[in-house]
Amino acid sequence: MRSSKLWVWGALVAAFVAASAGCGDSTPGSADAFVDGIKGDTTRDGGGGSEGGLPDSTVDSTTPDGVLPDGPAGDGPASDGPAGDGPAADGAADSSSDSTSDLAVDAGSPPPDASSTGQRDYVFDNIQLPRTQTEAQALGRDFDNDGIRDNALGAILSALAAVISGANVPDQMSLSVANGTTLPLMRVQAQSFVNQTGSVATFWMAQPKQCCTSAILATCRTQAASTCFSGSDTFSTATSATTLNGNITSGVGVFNASSLTLPLTLFPGTSISLTITSARVQGQFAGNRIVNGTLTGGITQSEINNTVIPGLATLIDGIVKDPNTTVTTRTQLLNLFDANNDGTITTAEVSGNSLIQTFLAGDVDVNNDGNLDLSLGVGFSAISATIQ
Repeated sequence: MRSSKLWVWGALVAAFVAASAGCGDSTPGSADAFVDGIKGDTTRDGGGGSEGGLPDSTVDSTTPDGVLPDGPAGDGPASDGPAGDGPAADGAADSSSDSTSDLAVDAGSPPPDASSTGQRDYVFDNIQLPRTQTEAQALGRDFDNDGIRDNALGAILSALAAVISGANVPDQMSLSVANGTTLPLMRVQAQSFVNQTGSVATFWMAQPKQCCTSAILATCRTQAASTCFSGSDTFSTATSATTLNGNITSGVGVFNASSLTLPLTLFPGTSISLTITSARVQGQFAGNRIVNGTLTGGITQSEINNTVIPGLATLIDGIVKDPNTTVTTRTQLLNLFDANNDGTITTAEVSGNSLIQTFLAGDVDVNNDGNLDLSLGVGFSAISATIQ
């Protein structure tokens, strides 16, 4: 038994939302009491076991190639760079038992890439938000060196997706990449893609492209495999470049930047552009692909207030007003967030909610500035491309 911060965060969301069904009391006092009651239980065996009973994906069960978590070390994304301060083999979350996961859990790792070309261009062909607390931990990073990977926002989003029908954030994120709305680009310069000290990567967002015509994730991926992710497609940059410095060890690249910007799609047609501090992009080079990738970092309180909370308000309001949302789910969300009972969830209502204030207060000081940030980790895979 050991402390598992991610389980606590996820359990708080799941239990509170589930308990709110049919309950009209959403006052700050009742929320605080509930949070205090659960937060006292912080022990859990290894960070697994909290995913039992989570519903399957309602959109797609297709598993893309090369998305986490078994790196060369056999537990998560290999190593956390030469300093060894990241996702070490702590045994906390090597795999997920969720058969519908988009993460290639326990798929093993390809052999290191032996070729050396000096420069390679890639486009991300998937970004995966965690579906379960186990996946949240597998995708996270141990910022405070306590032996547990931190991924508070990932845990919150996975818990919301598990207990709120219509909040399938992971599938919406994957779909936004597959359909060409969200296309991160990365150029890596190294004389060796096996072992290279002092390599450099450059990160951009690409101009959107129409990669598919279907809103169904599995169908869209099939179409996009030939239209955008064949390994020889060309993409134009839409943002300024972010430079990341790092090293390649045994075919695994670890690249760091003080910050980078990544859009996240939480609801159809809705995207929030997050500035991630102390950003780290890590993955294994394998032929014309990057596999077992993670992108980790922190979100400052300013970014939480100005970007995350408005994004959550849009997500929740969209679910409430979606005609396909069940009566139970709509009631849950209105009881939790609709303070003035007008049927609309606003940014002010979300920011003033005591549950949100507790969750988004931050969990770890990512950039060592003395303030708590909200940790985040996502998975990704990438394929060769031409960046112009």
